[in-house]
Amino acid sequence: MSRVILFAVDPGGANCIVPVFRALSSGNEFDPVLYGKGLACRIFQSEGLPFRDIEFEPGYGRPGWAEGFLGSALPRALVTGTSIDDFRERDLWRAASGLGVPSAAILDYWVSYTLRFSSITSSDVGSGLKPSIDILPDHICVPDGYAKQEMVKEGFDPDRLAVTGQPHFDALSTLASGSHEAASRYRSGHDIAEGARIITYVSDALAQAFGPDTLSHWGLDDMTVLQALFGSLGRLCSGRTGDWRAHLVIRPHPREPADTYDDLISSNKWDRIDVSRDSETPARDLILASDAVAGISSIMLLEAAVFGKAVFSIQPGIRQPDPFILSRTGRVRAFTSPDGLDGPLEEFLSGKVRGNADLSFAGGATDKVTALIREMIVAGK
Repeated sequence: MSRVILFAVDPGGANCIVPVFRALSSGNEFDPVLYGKGLACRIFQSEGLPFRDIEFEPGYGRPGWAEGFLGSALPRALVTGTSIDDFRERDLWRAASGLGVPSAAILDYWVSYTLRFSSITSSDVGSGLKPSIDILPDHICVPDGYAKQEMVKEGFDPDRLAVTGQPHFDALSTLASGSHEAASRYRSGHDIAEGARIITYVSDALAQAFGPDTLSHWGLDDMTVLQALFGSLGRLCSGRTGDWRAHLVIRPHPREPADTYDDLISSNKWDRIDVSRDSETPARDLILASDAVAGISSIMLLEAAVFGKAVFSIQPGIRQPDPFILSRTGRVRAFTSPDGLDGPLEEFLSGKVRGNADLSFAGGATDKVTALIREMIVAGK
């Protein structure tokens, strides 16, 4: 059997790696070994997968650790995620190139293409530095032709980009049928008022990624976006139009302290809207239980659209190109002014709008990534 090392750091990369690992484990052709770091380990553990924390490997973090790691593991191929601010995947790509081990990285989202393959971090970008394409695997698996087109415009070699689809999306559309049961469980377990529409705000943790220059670089952060949402809800409550109730759930990003938004929550009280914070419910269950998902550009907004939920991408004062793929391609609307959110939000709360048209992705991404791994092993590159 051909040994394949799979590794991820961020949740997005881990979610891509999970179905690929399962596919490689299903027969006698491959010997997949799964490694994680940080938040990816939580994903692998929640999925019940056997994995190893790479931080406990001998020599981890020392100069030459990646060469020593791959040299002792002797894989026929390396497959990773594409973290933005962690360089361990990049360390492994560089080491794999030197050892003659073919490598591939799976792009989980349509944003920060160049930064994922550069030698600088998000905070450097926030401070004004411009990323360049510095460190690359042999192959990059991209979710669709649009991502490939955007990456080619940024200077990526099209021959290095394989349009495979996003493996995490393969099974999403089949889960939408569980929304009613998920909502019932969530309502009963979280004391949601009868008939209240559940809106979940999901944080992108921009301030954690881009540092103290986030507002000057982006023109917004999750705190200002959430304040805009609260302002819109407050105006709707004051107007008292329609007969509706709502429950707003705040979902901090895993990188944020759980109490990041607690002061904002406690300072906003309405008679028609309850507000709570939820850091514990699995992301997919929370999306399924929600009637709408709001945020800037989190992948949870994209998953919500796949499930047929209403999606509100809120971007007041944004100074950068639209980071949300669905609004960037005209499939949903991005709200770039605070008062522009009032009308659509009121239509949603009053039941005039139930959700976006179901969004579907071409299936078979996991099979395509698996086929690429097979080709890499045969060709040795």
